[in-house]
Amino acid sequence: MRGGNLHQNVSQHRFLGAVTTAPKYRFFSVRDEFPALLLNETGGAAIEGELYEVPIDNIRSDFLPSEPAKLELTVVHPPPRTPVTEPRTDKS
Repeated sequence: MRGGNLHQNVSQHRFLGAVTTAPKYRFFSVRDEFPALLLNETGGAAIEGELYEVPIDNIRSDFLPSEPAKLELTVVHPPPRTPVTEPRTDKS
């Protein structure tokens, strides 16, 4: 994340915005250097973060070599979407 030790790995990629996960994660830090999420379906929380457009090849070359072996690359679930109802005008 911005201001973090490894932000230079993402700073060259397009920032898509601030995001929040579905409320089923625990946030923790590995060695006070690496942010990490742990899936916790029953006692988790919604975690705020940042979303960047990063090609998978860059993740393999720029991120994974710097991270501790016990961290894994995985999919993080977004919160459920709220349906949007648009006004409708029927002209007969």
